[in-house]
Amino acid sequence: MTGLVLACSLSPLVITSAAAQTKTIEGERTTMTATVEAIEQSARTVTLRLPNDELHTVSVPERMKQFSELRVGDKITATYHETLTVRLKSPGEPDVNTLNEGVTPGAVGKRAGTKVSERTITATIDAIDMSVPSISFKGPSGWHYSTKVRDKRALEPVRVGDRVDITWTDAMLVSVARAVSKMGSSAYAESPLQKGGGVVWASLGFQGDLGGSVNSSGVGTVAGQRAEIDANSWGERYDAALIFRIGGAYNLSGRSQVFGAVGWEQAEADTAVAGLIGGQPLSMKFKDYQGWGIDGGYRYFFNTEYVARPFVAASIGFQRVQEISVSFSSPTGFRADDVPMYDDSWVIQWRLGGGVQWDLNERFGIQATLDLKYSGLLSDQSGIGTLGFERINDTGNRWTLPIMGGVYVKF
Repeated sequence: MTGLVLACSLSPLVITSAAAQTKTIEGERTTMTATVEAIEQSARTVTLRLPNDELHTVSVPERMKQFSELRVGDKITATYHETLTVRLKSPGEPDVNTLNEGVTPGAVGKRAGTKVSERTITATIDAIDMSVPSISFKGPSGWHYSTKVRDKRALEPVRVGDRVDITWTDAMLVSVARAVSKMGSSAYAESPLQKGGGVVWASLGFQGDLGGSVNSSGVGTVAGQRAEIDANSWGERYDAALIFRIGGAYNLSGRSQVFGAVGWEQAEADTAVAGLIGGQPLSMKFKDYQGWGIDGGYRYFFNTEYVARPFVAASIGFQRVQEISVSFSSPTGFRADDVPMYDDSWVIQWRLGGGVQWDLNERFGIQATLDLKYSGLLSDQSGIGTLGFERINDTGNRWTLPIMGGVYVKF
């Protein structure tokens, strides 16, 4: 079996005589990422494909509980350092071949752990190159190993053919990340959420109008002239609204969460011909729309093979819409500014929709949402009636389609 340890560079070599005090030197930290190609549960071995397409099989100690969570396609990132000591053996001293391992479990809920192993093996020096300087060893079962030496003077006490004990210690921190293909799919699916966890988010977007009227049609006498006003939808009189929304959620299970959110929206109104007065065009311009609201609801996430986590959501709450007035003008010379239309209003709102979330790392991610939103009737004012129109502001309900994108932080 070829270990992952043997695939990486070791620390500078230190050679001591049998009678000398042993000295070890820590090597530099090395990080390597490999993909799990195969898992043998009974033998507790994992076959890894390295970036250069070499395959290596490594054993997993019994105490590393995260072994059962590994899946084919996982990317395992190992960051570790090694130390190496070579001791010249005395004549007649028996060979050794030992391996000691220990494992420190990772944090609860994290598929990570620290594996520490120390290996001692008796080998024979089969080559020395003073120009590099370097030294090569051969051992049992065809084992072969070469390494550079920091100080060529360390090679002076040894000769080709000498028997030595080689001891190296490695400390390997292993973490597991989901393997992602070019299409964004992962090799396995797991629960989208961590039960008992949560998330806070902030999103920005636009809201288009689908239905509902800002006013109904009416006929009346204004300034002694016959006047007609057409029904106007929100989409005809207002541009798409700019919306901002922040919220937080608590994970009830691996697939569901409850959430609360606060939102703000604003839309600019356009001046447009909306009727006739004295046979001439009558233009209207509503006051810009502003409102804020609060709602709470439920989200359900689907288990898929993709990094993106789709979900559906439903919520209900209230929205505070500021008062709306309207200004009239006509070529006839008629003009009326800021005529009261709707009072400050508390209206019920509900949403049905869904979205998708992408984790950028263990804590941060991005999301996109699309909802169908309904807002109830506004509180009308009688100001429009003083001009001679009746009941054209007895509506005000609104259907919209908010499209948003934002970021989230998990906790």
